Amino acid sequence: MPVNQQISYTSFYYKNKKMGSKKLVFEFASSNEELLFPTNDTLVFFGGETKQIELQVAARSNVGTEEVYLYVSDTEQHFMECIAFEIIYVHV
Repeated sequence: MPVNQQISYTSFYYKNKKMGSKKLVFEFASSNEELLFPTNDTLVFFGGETKQIELQVAARSNVGTEEVYLYVSDTEQHFMECIAFEIIYVHV
């Protein structure tokens, strides 16, 4: 049976931990862009600023759990982080 390849949207908040007035450009990349990917690849943050990061989660036909990593770094290489997401697919 064909499955509607609908994309779901979710979001989380990310904070630039570097203080000060200097703005930094942050890049976001997924370990598996077929399942989870950021709506925006880059965002500009000022020191201490928090922004909402929108993610798109692709639908799939089989039930199961997937772990996907979101890599976050600023273009000047001050910060590098890896955030783990567990995606649980269920039949509705």
